[in-house]
This record gives sequence, structure tokens and C-alpha cells, in this order.
Amino acid sequence: MPRLSLVDSPEEAVELGNSLIWLTPWHWVLSALPLSLAVLAAIGAFCLYRRGLLPYWLLFAMVLLAGSILHEYLWPSAYGGAVLTSADLLRLAFALVVAVGGIVELRRIATERQALLAAERERVRRLDELSALRADLSAMVAHELGNPISALGTLTAMLGVEELEPHTRASTLAAVRGEMDTLNALVADVRATAAAEQDDFEVEPCPLPLAALLTDAEAYASTLPGDHPVKVTLYGDLGAHERVFADPKRVGQVLRNLLSNASKYSPEGSPIELRAARSGRRHVRIEVADRGEGISPYDMTRIFEKFGRGSDGKGKRKVAGAGLGLYLSRRIVRTHGSELTVDTEPGEGSIFGFELEVIS
Repeated sequence: MPRLSLVDSPEEAVELGNSLIWLTPWHWVLSALPLSLAVLAAIGAFCLYRRGLLPYWLLFAMVLLAGSILHEYLWPSAYGGAVLTSADLLRLAFALVVAVGGIVELRRIATERQALLAAERERVRRLDELSALRADLSAMVAHELGNPISALGTLTAMLGVEELEPHTRASTLAAVRGEMDTLNALVADVRATAAAEQDDFEVEPCPLPLAALLTDAEAYASTLPGDHPVKVTLYGDLGAHERVFADPKRVGQVLRNLLSNASKYSPEGSPIELRAARSGRRHVRIEVADRGEGISPYDMTRIFEKFGRGSDGKGKRKVAGAGLGLYLSRRIVRTHGSELTVDTEPGEGSIFGFELEVIS
């Protein structure tokens, strides 16, 4: 304990308090422990803050706490009672920072929990959607595989007849190849869609001549059934030497899907047009136009959905298919920063188009 000192005036009391001669060595020894802990806590808070593990307000609060203790020990007030000292002000600031910071932290935690809850709900929704899609896929595959497999069974039974005429045998073999192509197309669509829905699905765009895309698409269109004449048109000042920024494999897949649909949903012998024109200064718009029956308003809302297929314009299904071509094509076009659109009139045909960036 400090020794008792007698003073005759307030001035002597102030001078005695400022000189700190009344503090004993035990005061400094016993004060070193909490002071050291406060300083170490402030240093630790600063290190955690630098590593991003501590909020800034808690670091500020720890500095205020250590400062108030340091102030109390090194510069104790000679006054007591109802006098508000500077150390008290530091402790009051510490309490305010902790109160405000705690409220902010609670609001942050509440916001994070709401975000986690929303993410969990979205995950559950996606799982439910995936479960429904799997059921749809199973039903679709079972339905689409039924006809080719049944046809293959009948055709192979015909081929087993020894006295089958050569002409009939040749036509039967051609039919077998056609059914096998249908099965292969179905498997390819399912595989391509599964790849497009993976998190690591990427495109590899590069500069390539527009003419190469159109030439390959035209060559593919010439192999499609239906005897459709294909016309390639470049509008305006667009030349075959123009280069676009695109993934040749993926964009070629989009064009093949659009041309296949134009062939399937158009009357036999009707023309198909593959055209390109400038869209502003930095883009080229590529379109596939057919002379089919168009797309009904009922089908417009579902042709881009997974397993969604259009009709023949009269409400009846016209062709077999998995309903994945347009869904996959839209996914690919969106990875190129564009959108697959359709313009159609009942009885007048349909125009599917998208844009690609021009390399200047």
C-alpha cells in the first residue's frame, strides 16, 4: 500500500498526483500482468485482423481497452468519485464500440444465415428439378428407344429370311442403318447435353473465317434428308474474308442443330437459307431460315426447354427426337455472349439466329 501523505492545499494534492511518488513497486509489479495481457490481446487482434480472421471493430475495441488500462496505470487520476477521467472515456469508448460492433456482427450473421437458407432452398429446388428431369429422361429414353429397337427387331428378322430378294435385302439394310443413325443421334444428344450442364463446361473461342463456318454448315446441310436446296447468302458489305471470334466445334454444332431442325420440320423439297449479315460494327448475325409451317404459340414457350419438342404446326408430332438440340444450342450461344432467338409466322416458316463477335 502507498504511504499516507498529508497535504495542506488542493494544489499540493495535484502536484502529488502528477509526481506519482506515492505509487509503490508492488503497484507496478501487480499492474504488469493485466497490462501485458491487454497489450498482447491488442497485438494478437491486429495479427488476426491482418489475416482476415477478425473484424475491424473488434481490433479497435481491443486497442481502446489496452489504452485505457495503460492510461490508468501510467497516468492515474488524482481525482475520484463522480469525476470522469480520460481513462473512463477510453473505457466508455470501448463499451460503445463493442455494443455497436456486436449489433453489426449480429446483423451480418443474420444476413449470412438468410443467404445460406436461400442457397439451401435453391439446392433443394435444383435437386427436385434434377429428380424430375431424371424421371423425364428415363421416360423419354424409353419412349425414343422403343420405336428404333422394335423396328430393328423386325428388320433383322426379315434379313434372316433366306429367300429374300436382293432389292428387298438392300432396302432392309438401308432401313437398319437409318434406325442405327437415329439411336446414335439420340445418344449423342444426351451426351452433349450432359457435358454442357457440367460445371467445367467451357468453350474455346478463337479467330476463324466466317466462310469456314458457313461452308462446313452448307456441306452438312447437303447430307440431310428431304432433298432441301440450301442457299448461303451474305448480306450488305459482309465478305467471306470476315473473321469471327468463336469456338468452331461448338458453333458448328449449333448450326448443325438448326439445319437439322429446318430439314425435319419443313416440307420435302422446300428451300433452306443460311445467311449472315452485319449487326452493328462489332457483330455478325447468322440465321437459318426455313419454309415450314412455323412454330405454334404453344410450342414457343417450350422448344428451348430440355426435352421440349415442337409440333408440325397442326398440333401433331412430326419427327422423333430427344428434344435436346435447341436446349443445347442456346447453352452454347450464351457462352459466346449472345442469345439464340426465333422469329416465326404460322405457315410462313421460322428463322433462328444468333450473333458472333467480329475480329477487326
